[in-house]
Amino acid sequence: MKVNLGIGIYRDENGNSDILPVIRRAQDMLSNELIQTKAYLNHTGLEAYCESGLTLVLGVDSVCRKEHRACSVQGMGGTGSLRIGVDFLFQTGFRIAYVSTNHETILKGAGFEIREYRYWNKKTFNIDFVGLLEDLEDAPAKSVILLHACAHNPTGCDPTKEQWQQIAEIIQRKHLFPFFDLAYQGFSSGD
Repeated sequence: MKVNLGIGIYRDENGNSDILPVIRRAQDMLSNELIQTKAYLNHTGLEAYCESGLTLVLGVDSVCRKEHRACSVQGMGGTGSLRIGVDFLFQTGFRIAYVSTNHETILKGAGFEIREYRYWNKKTFNIDFVGLLEDLEDAPAKSVILLHACAHNPTGCDPTKEQWQQIAEIIQRKHLFPFFDLAYQGFSSGD
Protein backbone atom coordinates (compact mmCIF):
# COMPACT_ATOMS: atom_id res chain seq x y z
CA MET A 1 0.00 0.00 0.00
CA LYS A 2 1.28 3.46 -0.93
CA VAL A 3 -0.05 6.91 -0.12
CA ASN A 4 -0.03 9.77 -2.63
CA LEU A 5 0.57 12.62 -0.18
CA GLY A 6 -0.06 15.26 -2.81
CA ILE A 7 -3.77 14.47 -2.76
CA GLY A 8 -3.97 12.00 0.15
CA ILE A 9 -5.06 8.86 -1.68
CA TYR A 10 -4.12 5.32 -0.78
CA ARG A 11 -3.19 3.11 -3.73
CA ASP A 12 -2.46 -0.61 -3.86
CA GLU A 13 0.44 -2.22 -5.75
CA ASN A 14 -1.62 -2.05 -8.99
CA GLY A 15 -2.29 1.68 -8.65
CA ASN A 16 -5.93 1.23 -7.66
CA SER A 17 -7.33 3.27 -4.81
CA ASP A 18 -8.13 1.02 -1.90
CA ILE A 19 -10.87 1.46 0.66
CA LEU A 20 -9.51 1.71 4.18
CA PRO A 21 -10.95 -0.88 6.60
CA VAL A 22 -12.52 1.84 8.78
CA ILE A 23 -14.33 3.27 5.73
CA ARG A 24 -15.50 -0.20 4.69
CA ARG A 25 -16.93 -0.80 8.20
CA ALA A 26 -18.69 2.59 8.16
CA GLN A 27 -20.19 1.83 4.74
CA ASP A 28 -21.43 -1.54 5.99
CA MET A 29 -23.00 0.08 9.06
CA LEU A 30 -24.73 2.76 6.98
CA SER A 31 -25.96 0.33 4.34
CA ASN A 32 -27.66 -1.72 7.04
CA GLU A 33 -29.66 1.27 8.29
CA LEU A 34 -33.08 1.94 6.82
CA ILE A 35 -33.04 5.27 5.01
CA GLN A 36 -36.45 6.95 5.37
CA THR A 37 -36.13 9.65 2.71
CA LYS A 38 -34.41 10.48 -0.54
CA ALA A 39 -34.97 14.24 -0.21
CA TYR A 40 -32.17 16.77 -0.56
CA LEU A 41 -30.11 17.58 2.50
CA ASN A 42 -30.41 20.93 4.24
CA HIS A 43 -28.21 23.54 2.50
CA THR A 44 -25.63 23.26 5.32
CA GLY A 45 -25.45 19.46 5.06
CA LEU A 46 -26.47 16.53 7.21
CA GLU A 47 -27.07 17.94 10.69
CA ALA A 48 -25.75 14.88 12.55
CA TYR A 49 -22.56 14.96 10.46
CA CYS A 50 -22.03 18.67 11.07
CA GLU A 51 -22.61 18.30 14.82
CA SER A 52 -20.21 15.35 14.97
CA GLY A 53 -17.60 17.46 13.20
CA LEU A 54 -17.95 20.24 15.76
CA THR A 55 -17.64 17.74 18.58
CA LEU A 56 -14.54 16.19 17.02
CA VAL A 57 -12.79 19.51 16.48
CA LEU A 58 -13.94 21.57 19.47
CA GLY A 59 -14.97 18.94 22.04
CA VAL A 60 -18.24 18.31 23.81
CA ASP A 61 -17.75 21.07 26.41
CA SER A 62 -16.56 23.79 24.03
CA VAL A 63 -17.47 27.28 25.20
CA CYS A 64 -17.82 28.34 21.56
CA ARG A 65 -20.46 25.68 21.01
CA LYS A 66 -22.30 26.46 24.25
CA GLU A 67 -22.42 30.16 23.31
CA HIS A 68 -23.49 29.32 19.72
CA ARG A 69 -20.37 30.97 18.27
CA ALA A 70 -19.38 27.90 16.24
CA CYS A 71 -21.08 26.20 13.34
CA SER A 72 -20.30 23.49 10.85
CA VAL A 73 -21.15 23.19 7.17
CA GLN A 74 -20.75 20.04 5.12
CA GLY A 75 -18.87 20.44 1.85
CA MET A 76 -17.91 18.28 -1.09
CA GLY A 77 -14.50 16.89 -0.13
CA GLY A 78 -11.56 18.78 1.31
CA THR A 79 -11.13 21.24 -1.54
CA GLY A 80 -14.85 22.04 -1.67
CA SER A 81 -14.94 22.57 2.08
CA LEU A 82 -11.91 24.86 2.00
CA ARG A 83 -13.52 26.87 -0.80
CA ILE A 84 -16.73 27.34 1.20
CA GLY A 85 -14.64 28.63 4.11
CA VAL A 86 -12.44 31.00 2.13
CA ASP A 87 -15.41 32.38 0.20
CA PHE A 88 -17.09 33.14 3.53
CA LEU A 89 -13.95 34.80 4.89
CA PHE A 90 -13.50 36.93 1.76
CA GLN A 91 -17.16 37.99 1.82
CA THR A 92 -16.75 39.11 5.44
CA GLY A 93 -13.81 41.40 4.68
CA PHE A 94 -10.61 39.36 4.83
CA ARG A 95 -8.25 40.04 1.90
CA ILE A 96 -4.79 38.64 2.69
CA ALA A 97 -4.08 34.94 3.24
CA TYR A 98 -0.84 33.32 4.32
CA VAL A 99 -0.05 29.73 3.31
CA SER A 100 2.92 27.45 3.87
CA THR A 101 2.31 25.43 0.72
CA ASN A 102 -0.64 24.32 -1.42
CA HIS A 103 -4.06 26.00 -1.42
CA GLU A 104 -2.96 29.06 -3.42
CA THR A 105 -5.40 28.29 -6.25
CA ILE A 106 -8.38 27.95 -3.90
CA LEU A 107 -7.55 31.20 -2.12
CA LYS A 108 -6.80 33.14 -5.32
CA GLY A 109 -10.10 31.92 -6.78
CA ALA A 110 -11.90 33.48 -3.83
CA GLY A 111 -10.04 36.77 -4.41
CA PHE A 112 -7.32 36.65 -1.75
CA GLU A 113 -3.87 38.18 -2.02
CA ILE A 114 -1.56 35.25 -1.24
CA ARG A 115 1.53 35.49 0.91
CA GLU A 116 3.71 32.65 2.09
CA TYR A 117 4.94 31.92 5.58
CA ARG A 118 8.05 29.82 6.09
CA TYR A 119 7.40 26.31 7.33
CA TRP A 120 9.99 23.79 6.17
CA ASN A 121 13.75 24.11 6.52
CA LYS A 122 15.33 22.02 3.75
CA LYS A 123 18.73 22.12 5.42
CA THR A 124 17.67 20.79 8.84
CA PHE A 125 14.74 18.68 7.58
CA ASN A 126 12.46 20.18 10.18
CA ILE A 127 10.03 23.04 10.73
CA ASP A 128 11.55 26.48 10.24
CA PHE A 129 9.89 27.58 13.45
CA VAL A 130 11.84 30.82 13.83
CA GLY A 131 10.95 31.78 10.24
CA LEU A 132 7.30 30.85 10.78
CA LEU A 133 7.07 33.05 13.88
CA GLU A 134 8.82 35.95 12.12
CA ASP A 135 6.38 35.73 9.20
CA LEU A 136 3.37 35.68 11.54
CA GLU A 137 4.76 38.69 13.39
CA ASP A 138 5.05 40.55 10.07
CA ALA A 139 1.49 39.69 8.96
CA PRO A 140 -0.98 42.58 9.02
CA ALA A 141 -4.03 42.32 11.29
CA LYS A 142 -7.02 40.47 9.81
CA SER A 143 -4.78 38.24 7.70
CA VAL A 144 -5.98 34.67 7.30
CA ILE A 145 -3.34 32.13 8.32
CA LEU A 146 -4.00 28.74 6.71
CA LEU A 147 -2.62 26.06 9.00
CA HIS A 148 -2.64 22.27 8.79
CA ALA A 149 -4.14 20.94 12.02
CA CYS A 150 -2.04 17.78 11.76
CA ALA A 151 0.10 15.84 9.31
CA HIS A 152 1.18 18.99 7.47
CA ASN A 153 0.94 18.47 3.72
CA PRO A 154 3.42 17.72 2.24
CA THR A 155 5.97 17.49 5.07
CA GLY A 156 3.97 15.49 7.63
CA CYS A 157 5.81 17.42 10.34
CA ASP A 158 3.72 19.15 12.98
CA PRO A 159 4.53 21.78 15.61
CA THR A 160 4.86 20.58 19.19
CA LYS A 161 2.20 21.53 21.74
CA GLU A 162 4.49 24.28 23.02
CA GLN A 163 5.05 25.58 19.49
CA TRP A 164 1.30 25.59 18.83
CA GLN A 165 0.90 27.71 21.97
CA GLN A 166 3.42 30.24 20.63
CA ILE A 167 1.65 30.31 17.26
CA ALA A 168 -1.70 30.84 19.01
CA GLU A 169 -0.29 33.68 21.12
CA ILE A 170 0.90 35.58 18.03
CA ILE A 171 -2.35 34.95 16.17
CA GLN A 172 -4.39 36.26 19.09
CA ARG A 173 -2.15 39.25 19.81
CA LYS A 174 -1.87 40.27 16.14
CA HIS A 175 -5.61 39.77 15.43
CA LEU A 176 -4.95 37.20 12.73
CA PHE A 177 -7.53 34.62 11.68
CA PRO A 178 -6.43 30.97 11.91
CA PHE A 179 -8.06 28.78 9.25
CA PHE A 180 -7.37 25.07 9.69
CA ASP A 181 -7.16 22.37 7.06
CA LEU A 182 -7.95 19.13 8.92
CA ALA A 183 -7.61 16.81 5.93
CA TYR A 184 -5.09 14.35 7.33
CA GLN A 185 -6.28 13.61 10.82
CA GLY A 186 -4.91 10.25 11.90
CA PHE A 187 -1.98 10.31 9.45
CA SER A 188 0.49 11.69 11.98
CA SER A 189 1.77 10.97 15.43
CA GLY A 190 1.46 14.62 16.43
CA ASP A 191 5.21 15.25 16.46
